[in-house]
Amino acid sequence: IKSRYLIFFIYCFKCNLVFIFTKIVYKFFVIFHMKLERDYNNIFKKILKINSHKLNKNIQMYDEKKWDSLRHLTLISEIENFFGIKLSSTEILKFNSYKIGLDIVKKKLSKNI
Repeated sequence: IKSRYLIFFIYCFKCNLVFIFTKIVYKFFVIFHMKLERDYNNIFKKILKINSHKLNKNIQMYDEKKWDSLRHLTLISEIENFFGIKLSSTEILKFNSYKIGLDIVKKKLSKNI
């Protein structure tokens, strides 16, 4: 009977460790994405010279007058340098909104992890 309790205790201990590890990984994931979005926002605000209240996730290249072709290339360059990634020409052409750009950056960074 004692060995059953010991096995049960070890099993519970392992499950608890897995649960704790899962919580730690989840918190890291959430913190990582919050920091990524904050840094991404700061790059957008800096390059496009947009106030915080005007910047939203629905902003698109064709709707924002300040987002011209030169600023688009500057934005791409700044994002590549800051996050240490390289966007392909296809990704650069697809990058025509805040949300799509953020998705591209998240995808690139998740490949690097």
